Amino acid sequence: MEGKERKGKESYLAIVPPVKTSVTVKGGGGHGEGSYETKSRVSYGDKKSGSYRQSTTMKKKSSGEFQWKDGTSGTKYEYQKSSTVRIGNKSGYTEVYNERRVRKVSYNNDGGNDSDY
Repeated sequence: MEGKERKGKESYLAIVPPVKTSVTVKGGGGHGEGSYETKSRVSYGDKKSGSYRQSTTMKKKSSGEFQWKDGTSGTKYEYQKSSTVRIGNKSGYTEVYNERRVRKVSYNNDGGNDSDY
């Protein structure tokens, strides 16, 4: 019995199971007609050693038509992806951040205001 108790204490999960969180927001809110944003986060931790790892990813897309106050109009497409990885322990951490962004804007050519430029 004593061996089982001891084994039970040693086999206690020192590593926290991965925790994953994901949120997606679609449409509206001034983000354009076809837009979405997704944020995901995965975390691992080892309570015994104090070491941990967190990974966060964000993807964002928006597209649609626009019209500025000066009368310029057109279509706009934007895509953004970023990720952060943090690895650490009780004495500190290292963090790596990466971001990619693509933006394409096409103006409507009405030919009316070209002489003003």
